[in-house]
Amino acid sequence: LKDYIKNNLNKWAIFSDIDVIFFGDFIQHVNHIIKSSANKIFYTSEFGNMSQRNLINGGFFLFYCDDFVSNFFDLVIQETKKMQNPNDQIFITDYLKQNQDLPIDLLPSDVFLANNIAIQENFFHIKRGTAKVFHATSAYGIYDKLQVLSTVYTLTQPSAHKSRLWR
Repeated sequence: LKDYIKNNLNKWAIFSDIDVIFFGDFIQHVNHIIKSSANKIFYTSEFGNMSQRNLINGGFFLFYCDDFVSNFFDLVIQETKKMQNPNDQIFITDYLKQNQDLPIDLLPSDVFLANNIAIQENFFHIKRGTAKVFHATSAYGIYDKLQVLSTVYTLTQPSAHKSRLWR
């Protein structure tokens, strides 16, 4: 990541796990978010709750390539290695709670969905068209993730409104 940042200074980048689906005008939403904020990193929330800084999800985030972001990720790597049970998401969440003035924030939870535990709420945003990203964070194993992603994809198709899921 450090080399990527160094080779792409002053540009925005997206880090994404493979279990992510993008919808519609995703890039337009990303451009709006990064142009209307001074933040340099945007994470998704593990549980979609914007009322508090709960556990961030490290499987999808936007970041600006500069020294601040490079140094932040260096800190995350160094401190996570020191943990008894290394988990970068827990370290980042705790660090952000203690350092709320950093240029780091959460993406809107109705647009960047990172939780399929609250599947009904997420499907509402997908059906309504406000969702631009869905990340299958709460599905474990390849089979479960494929099932969830397949269902979400099906719901984005024009014929999905005829599905019995919406009756």
